[in-house]
Amino acid sequence: GWIMAGGIKGYKEAAKLYKVCAVCGVGMGQTGTQLKEVRDKNAIPQRIPLFTLQGNFDVKKLHGAEYSVIPDQIEAGTFMMAAAATRGDITVKNVIPKHLESISAKLEEAGAEIIEYDDAVRVTRFKPLTKCNVKTMPHPGFPTDMQPQIAVLLSVAKGTSILSESVWDNRFQYVGQLLRMGANIQVDGKIAVIEGVESLAGVNVKATDLRAGAAMVIAGLVAKGETTVEDIQYIDRGYEDICEKFSSLGADIKRVVLNDDDNSAANAG
Repeated sequence: GWIMAGGIKGYKEAAKLYKVCAVCGVGMGQTGTQLKEVRDKNAIPQRIPLFTLQGNFDVKKLHGAEYSVIPDQIEAGTFMMAAAATRGDITVKNVIPKHLESISAKLEEAGAEIIEYDDAVRVTRFKPLTKCNVKTMPHPGFPTDMQPQIAVLLSVAKGTSILSESVWDNRFQYVGQLLRMGANIQVDGKIAVIEGVESLAGVNVKATDLRAGAAMVIAGLVAKGETTVEDIQYIDRGYEDICEKFSSLGADIKRVVLNDDDNSAANAG
């Protein structure tokens, strides 16, 4: 509605994510609206940018257009992280490699090999994982939604890694679950110091949120023994058929119903 109103309008604290940029720059442009980003001078650089959208809002009528939703960067990154953590070899198709550059760069730094194609990426690993420092940043930096997943990988990497969260508060709630699996992680505010261990052990853990739940699944695949991830309703919010997809890649994973409280869980081992 604000597009049709005329003049310059904007959304304060609009997240500068690759999905938002794609919709504003391409999707809305196809309907007859011309937009460009104008950085808010009051924005905090370390947080998701505040920005307004400035353009030709003197639009009397919008026309229809076809727009293809871009691939999910975080789902693709989750499978990439799982491949690197388990010394796998997978190809993730129907992606935009440019959107995955920050993830690919850190995986390569940690010891994985990334091969990019036009609309796919292949992830392999033939050497041990090594430490690396990661700081989450707004797009195009390393995404905060990939922070729990890379924490699992760094938990079994040789050396001490520093994981800094600069986007959201309270993003390390999952660490307690990894500690139960044998990880060595110290959290101080928005910084986690991760000392790599030789291996993780399978135990019962809980998904504290969507991305933490995905991280627990990866941890279960990495760990020795069987891992049960409870409260997987959080995972289902952002991943379609995650058990089936990992199973098709060779993982020993299945969805089960716990007898005690009839909650759903995923078993990985």
